[in-house]
Amino acid sequence: MVHRRFATVLVLFVGSCADPGVVELRQLNPSVLDGGRRHPTETYLQGQSSVDLLFVVDNSAGMKPGQDALVSGIGTLLQRMISAHLDWRIGVVSTDLGIAPHGGPGCNTPGGDGARLQFTARTTGCTPPPDPYITATNVADPVAAFQCIAPLGTQGCGFERPFDAALKAVDPLQQPSINHGFSRDTALLVVLWVTDEDDCSAQDPALYDPDQVSLGPWTSHRCFAHDIQCSGTAPDGSLTGCASGKELYLRPVTEVASQLKALKPLGSVAAVAMVGPSTPVKVDATTQTLLPSCVGNGGIQATPAVRFQELVQGFGSSGVMLSICGADPGQQLASALAKLPTAAGPYCLRHTLRDPTRSGCIVEVTPPGKTKVAVSPSSDNAPGFRIVHPVYAGCSNGALVFDAEVTPAAGSEVSITCDFQS
Repeated sequence: MVHRRFATVLVLFVGSCADPGVVELRQLNPSVLDGGRRHPTETYLQGQSSVDLLFVVDNSAGMKPGQDALVSGIGTLLQRMISAHLDWRIGVVSTDLGIAPHGGPGCNTPGGDGARLQFTARTTGCTPPPDPYITATNVADPVAAFQCIAPLGTQGCGFERPFDAALKAVDPLQQPSINHGFSRDTALLVVLWVTDEDDCSAQDPALYDPDQVSLGPWTSHRCFAHDIQCSGTAPDGSLTGCASGKELYLRPVTEVASQLKALKPLGSVAAVAMVGPSTPVKVDATTQTLLPSCVGNGGIQATPAVRFQELVQGFGSSGVMLSICGADPGQQLASALAKLPTAAGPYCLRHTLRDPTRSGCIVEVTPPGKTKVAVSPSSDNAPGFRIVHPVYAGCSNGALVFDAEVTPAAGSEVSITCDFQS
């Protein structure tokens, strides 16, 4: 076997004339390396100009104002994606997974909605998509289609399980068959939660048992009381220093974050939570209820989402926390999407590395109109690039991946020189 050293050069052009839904990588002139010897330059089509958006919508009592705000603002988000030439698709699931083996008012359906993609018409006379999700091509009016299926109502279980619902909806090992094909291997997966309460995904279902009177009233306040620990009290009576993990009833937030990230081997998962701010935290001791941390127009109010705050923080630059009480939810979501790393990578290697354990790759990036700079390998101390091997779906020879902090800008020239086999 003859070993050669190739230089793979990639140029990002978001929204090319040939196909506005792909990242185009154009042929460049051969590179001159290693003492003047010429080596061929490879080109290929690859990139994350494709985005799969999974909306996890709370369908319990009190969520009508939140759902109304979401559907009224969806046009702004869709227009932003269209303007960015993104190849997008949208799916919707509810937060209702039931509370088996227990039951109670509003929670008597075993498994609830089962994290199945919801595409039933919810408004008289509207037209839902023909598939379990919406794309730019399977409906005539994407905004109208979303407004048709997204208002899920308010009859869902009041023990909301948004973390579990997101995982079950897209995890190939547990997702319902109707969800197959929604999440694409080479697309960025953005999970967008819209709820007025914090997560209550239990690892010990005893928390849901109405007969466990020692856990307090049979309400979702149990989720706060038996998971959130606060270290202090402010002069106004609000609790401070609040964090999850007080007891063992709910699933650890770090575990959920790890499982979501692992859905894509290259970490191409983002988390956007439109929920109640994590502060202030106030409890009415008389009624044993958690008071709202925000109140918005149209009757929207939400309790503090401490677990969501921790989850979003665990995603770093790929996590965004929004207030469900804020003005113009569509603009909020559009702005959040613009901050996510949707336009670059992963970059499939065209040749096999001679020694994947010692790739010795050199990566350089030339932003539009700027000077070429070298990118260092990723480390514990600084972001950089990684060579993921042996395979990633769609990348049989491995892939070049940038940490979010050093993701090249659209239009950048990215070159990678490695010790490849011929």
